[in-house]
Amino acid sequence: MFRTLSAAAAFAVIATTVLAQSDLVAARKAVMDGFGKHMYRALPDMLKGATPYNQATVDIAFVQLADGAQKLPALYAESTKDLPPSGRYGASQKVWADKADFDAKHANYSKAIADGRARATSLEGLKEAYAIVDRACDSCHESYRVRN
Repeated sequence: MFRTLSAAAAFAVIATTVLAQSDLVAARKAVMDGFGKHMYRALPDMLKGATPYNQATVDIAFVQLADGAQKLPALYAESTKDLPPSGRYGASQKVWADKADFDAKHANYSKAIADGRARATSLEGLKEAYAIVDRACDSCHESYRVRN
């Protein structure tokens, strides 16, 4: 009886740990999807003239980009590095192999968002800001994102 309870308790701890780590990956994907909503849909539509420039939409985009960027470091916990990738894209093992560079690119991305937010007060400013943030996104994706 004691062995059965011990085994069940151990299994519960392991299952809870695995689910918690999977939740980090799901949260990471949700943050990235949020970035995509702004960087590949809302803002480019304004830049191309498909939708009129709207300062409130721009402000919301930059607030949400900054919020997501703030959450990212905790979502790349060491405990998630060996989880199998899911979805179209995933994190490369290079994230954890070269954590210092990954962290530096993240800091650059956060700075690009802050700088971009200050510039994006007109359509011309948004064009400049978008280019800065997009380059920071790409620099990290080139090194640390893999296609599954």
